[in-house]
Amino acid sequence: MSKKSFLLYLDQKNIFEKLPDEIAGKLIKHIFAYVDGQDIELKDLLLDIAFEPIKQSLNRDLSKWEEIKKKKSEAGKKSAEARANNKKQQKETKSTPVKYVEQNSTNPTVNVSVSDSVSVSDTDKEEHCQPTGMTAPVSELPDKQIFDYWVTTLNKRPSSTKFTDKRKKVIRARLKEGYTVGQIKQAIVNCAKSSWHMGANDRNQVYDDIELICRDGPKLESFINRLPDRQASKEQQDMDSYFAQLDSMITYEDYDQCKQN
Repeated sequence: MSKKSFLLYLDQKNIFEKLPDEIAGKLIKHIFAYVDGQDIELKDLLLDIAFEPIKQSLNRDLSKWEEIKKKKSEAGKKSAEARANNKKQQKETKSTPVKYVEQNSTNPTVNVSVSDSVSVSDTDKEEHCQPTGMTAPVSELPDKQIFDYWVTTLNKRPSSTKFTDKRKKVIRARLKEGYTVGQIKQAIVNCAKSSWHMGANDRNQVYDDIELICRDGPKLESFINRLPDRQASKEQQDMDSYFAQLDSMITYEDYDQCKQN
């Protein structure tokens, strides 16, 4: 096996405490070598016995990660296909573009010919149509609208919660991929309704940043499709715990760099 990171558990602490310092040091070195893909034969019987349960744990985590990664990859492909089909259907329905015709300034009128039909809810307007040359106010831009909704829904302090470049980047990336404002707002609501993400976990840590919610397509979809706590399966809770541990070890820059590579 060869990975960039791995997990050791607190219940494995007793193994190290019962070993002499020299053997414990060799054990931790062997763990790193094993994770790095080096096949080193252990000639020390005590070291071999101590490493065996840790080895089984590492292999289980790797199998679980590979299975989850496969599911996320398949979900991402299906989502991409669905968005491509949706864009294709929208393109096929368009026949005449919007045209603005300027008349005499003493009697200004605008003739508009539109063949598209758009459904917009009372609370979520997904697009802002404006004449050429005009810029929407910052508060009306979709990415800022989503950020403000997240601040309100998650009870953040507006004065100390900033619309940073990183937050703007992930929100715009998901919008560019075809996710709607309404879908991202639903993901935010589902995160707020998750007691686990609100801190009721084994680390007593809150996982609710918009960077996490909009980190990538599959991550956003996991929040969009998330069941309420009372309906959440044991598998979903285990996945939450597993990914939270990974999230705590990987910075946003690390993840962004991995995507680019």
